[in-house]
Amino acid sequence: MGELAAHAIDLFEAGDVEDVRPAFHLAELFLASTLEAERDAAALGFLETIQNIASHRTYGMAAFEQFLGAESQVALAKLMEVWRGKASLAEANFSEGVVGERGKPRVAQNHRANDSRVAFPQKS
Repeated sequence: MGELAAHAIDLFEAGDVEDVRPAFHLAELFLASTLEAERDAAALGFLETIQNIASHRTYGMAAFEQFLGAESQVALAKLMEVWRGKASLAEANFSEGVVGERGKPRVAQNHRANDSRVAFPQKS
């Protein structure tokens, strides 16, 4: 979804504004999905990438608000809240509990071989 976001930015910058709409529609569908992986792909892969790239451009994220559906507006508001006052990904991850005090992912710190919450590929 990150590549789709970058492509949507390219289309927008080329003036193909209406061609951007389908990418946001797809993100909206994913955000309404019952599958967490699809919701995460849309929010973290697509919307957060759009926000990140746009924040380094003169037009900013405001240029893309016209494309946001109801689900996308909620997801973007949540992302903005996570990032509020944070200067780095490390700060955002720590505040959200994604990483522990030593900067290691909590999944790695808490992993046990029989922990079904974490799926590692089986070696042949």
